[in-house]
Amino acid sequence: MGSLFGAKPIRPVAFGGVRELEEALAGFRKGESGQLEALLSHPRANHRYFFAFEAAEVVERPLVEAWANQYPDHLPALLLKAANGLTWAWQARGNQAASRTSAEQFLGFEDRLKVVAHDLQELERRLPQDPNPLALQIILAKAQNWPGPARRQLFERAVALEPDHYPAHRNYLDGLLMKWGGDHRQAADFALQAARGAAQGSDLGCLVFVAYLEQWLYHQAFERQPALAAEFCQRHDVVATTREVYSRWAASPDWPGAPEARNHAAMWLFLCGQKDLLRQELKALGPRLRESPWDYLGQPAEVFARARKYAGA
Repeated sequence: MGSLFGAKPIRPVAFGGVRELEEALAGFRKGESGQLEALLSHPRANHRYFFAFEAAEVVERPLVEAWANQYPDHLPALLLKAANGLTWAWQARGNQAASRTSAEQFLGFEDRLKVVAHDLQELERRLPQDPNPLALQIILAKAQNWPGPARRQLFERAVALEPDHYPAHRNYLDGLLMKWGGDHRQAADFALQAARGAAQGSDLGCLVFVAYLEQWLYHQAFERQPALAAEFCQRHDVVATTREVYSRWAASPDWPGAPEARNHAAMWLFLCGQKDLLRQELKALGPRLRESPWDYLGQPAEVFARARKYAGA
């Protein structure tokens, strides 16, 4: 779990430029919850998810629990507690491979996930028309090794409520990746189907870049086959699909969560050598650097600078 859409704990650089969230968290730590409450009550589900998960990554668990305990019927507090609970659970486990994780760590992880499951069930009960509790449960299902059909059911219920809900798609894609027991073709097919079925400019187009990046990373880091990774980036069908999808997605509207998608797009365009599209994407992204996925290649700011230099941006 961890990042906005469940890959691993990542702290964004200045929240990708979302100063209102920085200010809200500063107030929250002083006991002033009004600004954070307003963000967590945003009328759009994608925005609520973004603000909840970005806050959940960095806010201290005792503060979250104290707010939820003080206002047990308060939906913004319950949303933050559930999102933060997933980060809290992974803190007990750590980010090492299973073979390097102790029985004590796994036990702590499982115990905390039970707390999260209870909170998510309550959140879903109280927000039956909101896709966010289901999107969060997709991460829980991956962590608890639910069978594929059960995870798919969560995803289908979420998109029945909001067909273009990016977090539900992003979290479900994560569970299809090879590193989580899926396979490259399955992940890429899902991403491409979602991208082609979405409206022009939908953030769902970015799913393809995420799937491709993850396949490159698997060859590069897990299999330790850099030649295969490089070959994948230059495959004719992969490059052609990249350009097709980018032409549909590039004009996606800006919103606070857009840097998550745009950083992945820019990183993939850099890897596969699409200099013209990378220059365009870096202009849209601006200075809103996030650590992930640039940290796949080294120190994020240095890799980002290399990409800018390559593109002439």
